[in-house]
Amino acid sequence: MIQTEKLAVAGTMATSIAHEVNNPLASISSLVQSLMREETEEKKQEKLRLMLGQSNRISRVSRDLMELARPKRPQWRATDLNQLIRKSLELAGYDKRFRRLTVTTELEPSLPLLMLDSDRVQQVLLNLLLNARDAIAEEREDGQILVRSRVDGESVASWIEDNCSGIPPEILPVIFDPFFTTKGRVQWTGLGL
Repeated sequence: MIQTEKLAVAGTMATSIAHEVNNPLASISSLVQSLMREETEEKKQEKLRLMLGQSNRISRVSRDLMELARPKRPQWRATDLNQLIRKSLELAGYDKRFRRLTVTTELEPSLPLLMLDSDRVQQVLLNLLLNARDAIAEEREDGQILVRSRVDGESVASWIEDNCSGIPPEILPVIFDPFFTTKGRVQWTGLGL
């Protein structure tokens, strides 16, 4: 109960802070975009792009905080899970480090349509793929990811496997805690699993 109350207070605070940060951030972003249109020198253009990128990063973290505090209602729709997996792999494929990996799929062609919140499931799939990419980058040169789907009785199952050592047992109890990360403060931007 105490932990729940603390999370509720933190959520309210996070929402308030995120809202206050988003307003000036939107102004900064607009000003930078305006300067980018006027600037002709490539070096200055690059600095402005960097500013805009970092501004967008702050905005994403702020949105993540608000989503954590006030999760939106699921949008259930009949969804082709295999198509969602393919789209997630396509999105991950825009990342240069991900393209260096050997990715194999074993997707059951006869999956039924599933009632899913496709945005949330795609976010989970993409996070797992990028987490696998990061783990592989730390451990090995010959990165491999296998993505599977299959019908299992009356259930549908999907796996994302990589050829790394996996999650150490001592951190398993905290992997779903908000803000938990193993990536250190330099890379910390997400909200954990």
